[in-house]
Amino acid sequence: MTRDRPKRPVCRKVKFTDRKIQELVSKPPKKGESAIEWTCLAEDNLKLCVYPSGKASWRQRGMLNGKKVFITIAPVNVMNLATIREVIRKNKELMLQGVHPKDSVKGDESPTLASFIEADFLPYARKKYKSIRDVESRLTGKIIPQFGDYRITDIRKADIVRYHEQVQDEVSNITANRTLSLLSRVMRRAVDLEIIERNPASGIKKFYEGESRDRFLSDLELKRFLAVLRKRLDTPQGQAIFLLICLGTRKSELLGCNWCDVDLQARQIYIPDPKNRKPRFLAINSQAYELLCEMEKKRSASQFLFPSKSAKGHLLEVRRTFARIIKEAGIDNFRGHDLRRTNASILINGGASLAEVKSALGHSDVRSTLVYARLSTKSMAKTSEIAAKKIGEAMTG
Repeated sequence: MTRDRPKRPVCRKVKFTDRKIQELVSKPPKKGESAIEWTCLAEDNLKLCVYPSGKASWRQRGMLNGKKVFITIAPVNVMNLATIREVIRKNKELMLQGVHPKDSVKGDESPTLASFIEADFLPYARKKYKSIRDVESRLTGKIIPQFGDYRITDIRKADIVRYHEQVQDEVSNITANRTLSLLSRVMRRAVDLEIIERNPASGIKKFYEGESRDRFLSDLELKRFLAVLRKRLDTPQGQAIFLLICLGTRKSELLGCNWCDVDLQARQIYIPDPKNRKPRFLAINSQAYELLCEMEKKRSASQFLFPSKSAKGHLLEVRRTFARIIKEAGIDNFRGHDLRRTNASILINGGASLAEVKSALGHSDVRSTLVYARLSTKSMAKTSEIAAKKIGEAMTG
């Protein structure tokens, strides 16, 4: 099966003259099209890149210590053809000596990707994104090992395309796409700070990820799961897992809850900072209410429902306990987030409308809830039976 590949920048060769350069710059590609990179016939390391925005830059390609190097030198309007040719020759000499041309320029403002991430992107991301742990893990595990030593101005779209395909081959389509998305956010930040003129990760086609996951517990699996879980309700991890399946809330929202946000009298929990950043109240059902009352009687001085052992923060994960439960219950292919899907399937099969499920799960858009519509096999069978009854009456009448 052939793989769909994203469009690469258009590359063409011409004889560079001052007049020809003015002509090329005056005819930029249309908005949404790839930039055009013109190569000098007399000096193939010399490139002129014309962007859809109408801007144009001098570039140079070459080899440094056995690796390909790509350098954006300057905007076309600040350096004429004679000057850029002289710069290209000097840069070649430096690279033959194993020196990056920009290292020889005092006050260079083009950082490596690793230094940019550490000094700017991570502090920015910690303020902007809800889940920073996944961001940090993907940066340190994937992006920095691959591109950390590159100067931001040297990272090409072709480099990113090849790495996107490499991650797909080595791991999965989903991991490749998530890595690409994060790298694109890093490069967008560099564009916003005017370190580079365009995002080289923009426009790269993502791989197909298949249908969204719809795993949930069957009735028999639910009984086995709860039978094992019941033996662990005296632990914070077991209590958290029980509330996750009872309430259908997101793990991060539940584990970060404070006691001051729990109103047992009104039977509701206030979620001040959910994933969609829209505060909401979560109704406490009878099963969750009984457990929370027991937990309150034995609560410590901590403000959190699930304090960590250090007593300075709250519990972050329940993976180990969850893994032991599903192993003992004999349940395969079941993940932590599937507890939320199981809760949704119980609601829908119990007759709740998609609008009601949307509210219970805290979705901001009903399209997110539509994923759970295909879980309602019992509800669909019941609805289909209405048509069968009508047809049967017509046949016998």
